[in-house]
Amino acid sequence: IVSYVFILFPVLISALDALNLNAVVGPATQMLNTIFTAVPYIIASLLMLAIAVIVGRFASTLVGNLLQSIGFDNLMSWLGVGHEAPKDEKARPSNIVSKLVLAAVILFASVEAFNMLGLASIGHLLEQFIMFAGEILLGIVVLAIGLILSNLAAKAIRTTASTHAELLATAARVAILVLATAMGLEEMGIASEIIDLAFGILFGAVAIAIALAFGLGCKDIASREMDKWLKSIQ
Repeated sequence: IVSYVFILFPVLISALDALNLNAVVGPATQMLNTIFTAVPYIIASLLMLAIAVIVGRFASTLVGNLLQSIGFDNLMSWLGVGHEAPKDEKARPSNIVSKLVLAAVILFASVEAFNMLGLASIGHLLEQFIMFAGEILLGIVVLAIGLILSNLAAKAIRTTASTHAELLATAARVAILVLATAMGLEEMGIASEIIDLAFGILFGAVAIAIALAFGLGCKDIASREMDKWLKSIQ
């Protein structure tokens, strides 16, 4: 069909030129020149996308197998929200990450393909989308790392078997989760100023609460310690 069209158009334009239909021949010739000029770029773009699909599938398979071999499918267990890997293969974390790798390779190739075709505006939109998606993924990774660290810290504190081990484990877990949530949302770019303000207010409130509790509940102890400190200085 493509060959038929490329043969038909020049013959048709030549016939119209022979009939002295300049009003039709001029625009048709310009359109044909534009098509012929764009054809190499279109072929190169399609070839680039085809290569990107092949490379992306290879990379996604490699990443998926690597993650599966190191036990990445037990991610939910690491995060403390599950006990075993999902039975559905499509829902396994290693398969999801491999699909994201394939999508990332195709998106990067699409940006170059659109730029090659002279459609820089579409390429710029794709670049913005890739940057936004990267920020979201980075924020999710930060949240996941924070959840893992909070679980490890809580387990480490519980193993000390101290009197208030459970309370300290819960406090450490909450503190790490709050910090990780703030950092994750900051990486996502979701109202960073509001997050910074809320984070500062929260820790300021905790500090004031501790100061008031110590000042009101332990003022006698603090007074005795202050007297001892002043006497030692004298």
